[in-house]
Amino acid sequence: MTRAEFEYLSTSEARSMIESHLGDDPLEMALAGIPAAVCTQVKLLDRCRTKLPDYYAARCIIPEVSFEQSSSQATGSSRRYSGRQVLDLTCGLGCDAYCLSRNFDRVVTVERDELLADTARYNFGLLGCDNIEVVCADSAEYVRTLTERFDVVYVDPARRDERRRMFLLQDCSPDVTAMAPRLAELADRIVIKASPLFDVEEPERILGAYGRVETETVSVDGECKEVVIELTPDVDGTCPSRYVTVISRGEIERYDFTSDELKAAKNSGCTMASKEDICGGGAVGSALRCPYEYLLLPDAAFVASRTVQAIAARIEGAALTSPAGVILSREPSPWRALRSYKITECMPFKPKVLKKALKERGIAGVTLIKRDFHMSVEEVRKRLGVRDGGDATMVLCGDTVYWVGDCGV
Repeated sequence: MTRAEFEYLSTSEARSMIESHLGDDPLEMALAGIPAAVCTQVKLLDRCRTKLPDYYAARCIIPEVSFEQSSSQATGSSRRYSGRQVLDLTCGLGCDAYCLSRNFDRVVTVERDELLADTARYNFGLLGCDNIEVVCADSAEYVRTLTERFDVVYVDPARRDERRRMFLLQDCSPDVTAMAPRLAELADRIVIKASPLFDVEEPERILGAYGRVETETVSVDGECKEVVIELTPDVDGTCPSRYVTVISRGEIERYDFTSDELKAAKNSGCTMASKEDICGGGAVGSALRCPYEYLLLPDAAFVASRTVQAIAARIEGAALTSPAGVILSREPSPWRALRSYKITECMPFKPKVLKKALKERGIAGVTLIKRDFHMSVEEVRKRLGVRDGGDATMVLCGDTVYWVGDCGV
């Protein structure tokens, strides 16, 4: 988005045109001679309906690149921080600053791009936020001369450039590993948003010298969205070292795990199921000998946070197929974040035998779910000769196939 486009989109003429065309096809609008900037805004506002519903409702101006890189409103609203004032060093579209403004008296947000800073100010006005101050500056330079102290400093470093995506904190912009000593002087807590692929065991090594380090892994509707690193300067203790936040259909469930619990689960805290336990003789059509009636599928956030073993250890009598696999249980899951399936049969993964069984049972379509399995779903579907969806559900894990029914839990 250019400066000229921003100034045009903020006029009453353009806003009226956008309002009258919401829901229309942007391509048809362009062919009808509607200005390109308006067509783009109609397209982006439609995408805001689910990702940034308040931005859609206020008819904010949406820069396309900033929209792609922005947090969703669901993840932003799940943040647990509150206090008198917070410093957001990476404004961008401003969703995080907007969500933080609900829980802090004052928000200072920094954006080095002048046009993005002006766009954020304009949008905050539309959103009715009068407690957000937008500063146009380089964040590293800004914190060097800052004399104020904040309850929280929040950073969402850019994780891509023109050539590639970046997953190491020191490669992102700004480099929070270089800024950490200074940030530790400015705030009671430092919060860093990282990629969902970030290794949750790395922050302690990188930032542990400055205080207590914790991580929070957040998923929305089964997809891991982000890993949030929390650094509390000059504080030690046995508080939870990892949090898991699962957002499903607007409902939020939170789980916390101490370092001691994670170590115990990794060493001997949960039972690993043997092949004999899982599928007995293993022949198709044989009586089920698996002593477990239910298969529990951990949410993606447990897998990304490496807490599957710890959550399995909390379920009495349960067993785990592998450290990142599925949980076998005699009871349905007590939590929504572990989806329960009724096991009807299980067997070793033998494509020829499975293909014959599916044909004999008249099953042409199968819903396939995989965890810790060596083949892609597409490859398995090709080997078995089945289409997506249909009359059966199979969970593929390790070298075993579980035929399951959905418990609706």
